[in-house]
Amino acid sequence: NNSDVLVNYQKQLGNFSLDVSFGANRMDQQATTVQTQALALAQPGIFRLSNAAVPLEVFEFESRKRINSVYGLAKLGYKDFIFVDVTGRNDWSSALATPSSTANTAFFYPSISSSFILSNVFDLPNRVSFAKVRASYAQVGNDTDPFQTVGVFLAQVPFNGQPTFSDQSAIANANLLPERTTSIELGADLRFYDDRLNLDFTWYSALTENQIISLPIPVSSGYSEQVVNGGSVRSEGIEVLLGLTPIRKPGFVWNTHL
Repeated sequence: NNSDVLVNYQKQLGNFSLDVSFGANRMDQQATTVQTQALALAQPGIFRLSNAAVPLEVFEFESRKRINSVYGLAKLGYKDFIFVDVTGRNDWSSALATPSSTANTAFFYPSISSSFILSNVFDLPNRVSFAKVRASYAQVGNDTDPFQTVGVFLAQVPFNGQPTFSDQSAIANANLLPERTTSIELGADLRFYDDRLNLDFTWYSALTENQIISLPIPVSSGYSEQVVNGGSVRSEGIEVLLGLTPIRKPGFVWNTHL
């Protein structure tokens, strides 16, 4: 269930264009599982719980998570050739809380991006119909699933007509931090010969820190895994898109991309 509120303001101030938005969001997630099973049948081939030859086993699981968020977005343009976008968002996740502390539940992540349309400012050669360069810096935060910061007891097979419970198989981490990905991107969009030849180039670099992973541990400890903030992972790459329009006639256009 998502609840949103958004306020938007737009204004033209001479050569400047301004578009500002502020909003808030509440997301509630709930998952419920009920499983009933029989490990042996009184009469083979009759798959009914009423045909169970042993006591029925019932397993129930319920989880809830809430994320409260506030965010803002500002878009600024100048003379239709330079644009700047700035965003900021703060989330509060119940999945990162513990019974004794809510210090790690909040995480903020901003972004800023800009584009500069060179062809609207400079006198470029006639064969260049459009030229734009762009750059961006962005952060993205991420929380985790419920029951990762505090352990819970799970229902097990009843014994002697009485319900039984045992600790979960993963060791919870009360100091769990939210994941954070920081990315930088540089690019250019070039078009030639009345947009018949297009070249889009992008270089990017992304660093993910405090990855939330379930680390396997020896079962002799009484558990099978432990929730931890892992190491840092960096990815870098180059993307190049080449487009060609060999035929452009009234009623027929042929575009191809590589």
